[in-house]
Amino acid sequence: MSAIIGKIVSTDGEFYAKGIDGSLRRISNGDEIYEGETIVGAKGNSSTDSIIVSMNDGTDIVILGDETQLFDSSLTEKEFAENETVTHNESIQAMLRENGDLDDTIDELETAAGEDSGVVESTDGGEAHFAQANNASTDINAELRTRIFDTTAYEVNALNQNEEARRVENDIAVSNEVISDLKISSMAANVAELNDAADTAALTANEAAAAADTAAAAAQANPTPANLSAAEDAQELAHEAATAASNAANTLQAAIDTLNAAADAAGE
Repeated sequence: MSAIIGKIVSTDGEFYAKGIDGSLRRISNGDEIYEGETIVGAKGNSSTDSIIVSMNDGTDIVILGDETQLFDSSLTEKEFAENETVTHNESIQAMLRENGDLDDTIDELETAAGEDSGVVESTDGGEAHFAQANNASTDINAELRTRIFDTTAYEVNALNQNEEARRVENDIAVSNEVISDLKISSMAANVAELNDAADTAALTANEAAAAADTAAAAAQANPTPANLSAAEDAQELAHEAATAASNAANTLQAAIDTLNAAADAAGE
């Protein structure tokens, strides 16, 4: 039998759990949900009918009306560990030395990455807290969506720049004399900019996950249509932010690999 992934904590309407084998069972408060099952709302449900599933990791998932939702491990993948993205200048320099054996001239290049801690603080010096009011949730969602789109656009532009660099290298007979120190310095600066973008995307993903938790808690405490809708929107934003952060990390790694290859070709 599949592992238990969550438990029903609230129902209002008629809902069913569809197993991997296609079997259906009606579910109510206290029932357990297994990994791989899909919750299905009955066609007769109104748009305000809902069911809330408390996941094993402490998050809540809300399904409305006749919607469906697959329950698998992807629902609990909200935040990125520090080892999944490069978040400090020292990390980039260590990777460059280990993979490409670059000399100290690249270590001396200034980067725009900064030394952000990744913790959101209030003006009073403490950690900031997301407001639970509907208007505040709307403002948070709008800001997060803008930052997600900006990050995605930056990734596309960075990938285009890297592809252009590869085409130039293919047209030139790569040799130690052709690849200059200036070109390597420019590529290293691009890595620093991508590192900054990866930091921002990871921070945005964590903020979106926190906003989703806050909205879900508000919906569970007071499951009004407005709160349920806000919780669903916040969940979607958290998923988009996580995808953007993963793409930013992949873009950064690709740029580092390109820089290492250039340094090897130059014999540095």
